Amino acid sequence: MKSVKSNHIENLEKHVYNYYDGVADNYDQIIKKHFYCYDRIKRLFKHLIPINCNVLEIGCGIGQNLISLNPEQGIGIDFSEKIIKKAREIYPEKKYPNITFKKMNAINCSQLNMKFDYIILPLVMTELIDIHTFMNELKKLCNSDTRIVYLSFNNRWEPILKIGSKVGFCQKHPVQNWMSKSDYQMFFELSGFQKIKDGFELLCPVKIPLFSDAFNRIGSIFPFFRSFSMIYFGVLRLKEESTIPKNKVSVSVVVPCKNEEDNIDEIVKRIPTMGSKTEVIFVDDKSSDLTSNKIKKHILKNDNNNIIKLVNGPGIGKGAACRAGFANAENDIFIILDADMTVMPESLPSFIDALLEKRGDFINGSRLVYPIEGEAMRFLNILGNKMFAILFSFLLSQPIKDTLCGTKAIWKKDYGKILESRKYFGSVDIWGDYDWIFGANRHNLKIIEMPVHYRKRVAGETKMNHRFTNAWIMLKMCRIAFWKTKVL
Repeated sequence: MKSVKSNHIENLEKHVYNYYDGVADNYDQIIKKHFYCYDRIKRLFKHLIPINCNVLEIGCGIGQNLISLNPEQGIGIDFSEKIIKKAREIYPEKKYPNITFKKMNAINCSQLNMKFDYIILPLVMTELIDIHTFMNELKKLCNSDTRIVYLSFNNRWEPILKIGSKVGFCQKHPVQNWMSKSDYQMFFELSGFQKIKDGFELLCPVKIPLFSDAFNRIGSIFPFFRSFSMIYFGVLRLKEESTIPKNKVSVSVVVPCKNEEDNIDEIVKRIPTMGSKTEVIFVDDKSSDLTSNKIKKHILKNDNNNIIKLVNGPGIGKGAACRAGFANAENDIFIILDADMTVMPESLPSFIDALLEKRGDFINGSRLVYPIEGEAMRFLNILGNKMFAILFSFLLSQPIKDTLCGTKAIWKKDYGKILESRKYFGSVDIWGDYDWIFGANRHNLKIIEMPVHYRKRVAGETKMNHRFTNAWIMLKMCRIAFWKTKVL
């Protein structure tokens, strides 16, 4: 005899299945009726997910979200055979060879036996009968690079949507889990997932000419108003506890330098050997002093535990110099160290440890936690850094304390995502710091800040002159990021 619990769950599942089978023939008409809401959902997914990824959509319906993402390979699953048949009619395989639709229950998704870049859940968890079991099955389709993007109805909208569905104004739904953000967080913690970002969308879910788009765009910016939006969304990654052994990875340190001849010896001496091997790539950005000669002497001496290399930079700024260095880097982890050594080379292992312990995907140095030594950073620079930190925290929807620390680390496999993002955000940034932060955010990498001590430059001269010109360039980058990251 079946238990009361299993009968209850079976009845709920049957109720959901029967509902969607019953509306399958007219499902495209339902979407057309509520076109504005569904269009905003498509735009949200496109906002969060880069093109040319391998994407799985669970609860795909007729597949409009999957098609809009233009994936390299896309698989959509739904437990209604009739809806899957409808999806194949609207998006035939001959026209969309990169898209596959399958009849499959969400709880059985692990049977796909594949790994994906992105798995999207469009309002699926609001109708799942057993979320915990589903999340545990979902883990089997994930690796450390997989990102889960989920949408849910905001529980504050429960009375509005219930009344609206009864009078025919809103789309009906068979079963609803009206869960809060903390409820979702509980399930994620239980299942071993970690939140990267979240937010709200759709203050106004219907099309009102000259009003809806503006209201949704502007309203989503302000914390109080956006919490009343109809949809709550988030991005997750696996919360991995295991640590990668240090002797299993190699490290490439890029040191961009221009007229830093008096610092070269100390840099070579003080950069520690990290991982199985460490290469130090100096990028001489058209120095007018003996910087290049100093580096060549160390290469010839070959008396250091680290491999020393020299790359000629294009002479157009730190960002381009770093890209030239990483184009010649061979190891597993990429890290930047400024040649002024205001961030001590001895700090670098902490960045590596954070990656190996899987605390984050992109480790960004923060100079504004510990006391700053003497006049290492001028007052206007401190003020500017703090102002841009506030602005960036708003743009990225997560706290960022220091946007211009030159020391940062990332896995080589993720560095290509930073380069791709320069095309998305434009090539305004001449230092490269904003490229890395915006690129990490664009590709849903977990950003962690690493506090470092900031010391006075001992030799050479600072390259951060023309403060107001530089601030103007930074504001231009922020303007671009605002429209790319905050506005749908």
